[in-house]
Amino acid sequence: MWKNFRVHPFPSEQLYRDLCQYLYKDQQRHLAVADHVAAIRSGRRPEESPPSQVETTPVIRLLAHEALAQCKTVIFEDDYIDRDFFSEFSSFYSRCFKSYPSRCLRLHFLNVEMPSEADVSSSPKESYLGFAVLRPTESNSLGRTIILPPSTNQGVNFITCTASFSATILGEEFKVQGMPFIQQDTQVGSCAHAALWMLARYMAKHFHFRDFLPGEINSLAKAHIQLGREYPSDKDGLTVAQMLDALRGMGFEPTHYEKSALKSSTDGSAGRDFMDCPASLVDEEAEDRIYTKRLAEIAYRYIESKLPVIFNLKDHAIVAIGHSYEWNVLQPSIATIDRIPSFFVHDDGVAPYIELPILAKNPLTGVGFSDVKSIIAVTPKSASLSAEDAEARARIAIQQFRNVVEAVTDAHNSQFPENNRLEFRTYLLPSIHFQQLLRRQSSSGVFHQEAARRLIQVDYPRFVWITEVTTSDLLRDPDKLRRQCLGRVIMDSTASKKANSIIAIHFQDVLVVKDRQGKDPDFSAHYSRSTPVSQWFSAD
Repeated sequence: MWKNFRVHPFPSEQLYRDLCQYLYKDQQRHLAVADHVAAIRSGRRPEESPPSQVETTPVIRLLAHEALAQCKTVIFEDDYIDRDFFSEFSSFYSRCFKSYPSRCLRLHFLNVEMPSEADVSSSPKESYLGFAVLRPTESNSLGRTIILPPSTNQGVNFITCTASFSATILGEEFKVQGMPFIQQDTQVGSCAHAALWMLARYMAKHFHFRDFLPGEINSLAKAHIQLGREYPSDKDGLTVAQMLDALRGMGFEPTHYEKSALKSSTDGSAGRDFMDCPASLVDEEAEDRIYTKRLAEIAYRYIESKLPVIFNLKDHAIVAIGHSYEWNVLQPSIATIDRIPSFFVHDDGVAPYIELPILAKNPLTGVGFSDVKSIIAVTPKSASLSAEDAEARARIAIQQFRNVVEAVTDAHNSQFPENNRLEFRTYLLPSIHFQQLLRRQSSSGVFHQEAARRLIQVDYPRFVWITEVTTSDLLRDPDKLRRQCLGRVIMDSTASKKANSIIAIHFQDVLVVKDRQGKDPDFSAHYSRSTPVSQWFSAD
């Protein structure tokens, strides 16, 4: 009759007892769970901790996660009706001979201490760290979960794919900015289903698609290719073709990139320290390193655009949602991917916000980006130009821009940098967001006011590709607010690969704007000291 909440200090014996009663129907495991959480938090490997009665599950890793390092209180919300589990329940668990409850346990995490008899709805809203839903199943219990990303190393670690979500406690709304996470339940969904769900739930919130429930995702994935039973989930999960079917069925535009197919590519997207050496003259390990970096650079452009990317390993699928950044790279000439040591991923078999090194291995999982066989990137339907084609067009435009600069300034520009000394960073941005950033920087005096006014007045499509052009010297600063670029190329995201997609170029104090409709002549002007400009970060 009454909604039931329990307030527990974190960590505490009673919290672990109640949690073990729900997960294992055995309160006596509470010491083992507490020890496991403490072992992970202290940096001990699970096998180095004393033998326990529990496995290192995503629930355990969530409680030990650095994102919850400041958590002081956990509120247990009993008999919670979760739409996603109810979809799984309707699709499979309701048909089982064994009776499964249709309701879940939801945990709310707060960074303030609360007495056990406190009014849970009066919790300070700024203290809310997120929530996790626990399914009433024997294993794979971690359902819909959204927690704040770890706050460590700001300016170096960027979780680009986050959106604002809310949870209500007795009618009071609590908000959390994070990336949705879920563990496969193994009956309705596999790791591929979990990856699809995480991507889709984020896209629904950030780009205003609709929510898709686990049962719907499974049906879309198997609508055209069904290799086995619909339920329980196939033991081998989904094929890439089924994942692409599901994404198209949800209204996304997916593109599949295979690392092996890049061997015939000559786009020069890998780091320059490898590209001067023909693949035929390097050993197998070095060759794999080349194509690992090529694939990573493709993924990076989408991740920097706040677009999650699915990474397909040999028998697993995870979702990339951010990256780390190395500002102090000493070489004068590098590719942008050389500044990205690792990605951050949601791995449904491990935990949210896990680091995945590009050229090394994560010591926790033993996996690195070199193990990724292919990636699936998604864009809004209207953004038909790919990230790599947009950057290729920007590179050509900058190479040809010297004559424009000299014509507009009526002087030979001996300081015009050579392309092999430049770094190019490309990302997709809603044009409204682009205009808002320009207006904000112009009003604060960070951006040249007249150049900003001209760029704001341009007629843009809904999304634009932006390529920032810079040098190592302009980026060598630990403070991200002081990192700069020489200028930007703005491109039409709806253009075809072979069309000239340039809308505007602002580079070396010169602004050129092109009319995409072909009605008006190009606009060009020289705005002294309007460059360099501040680098933008999509996680801001």
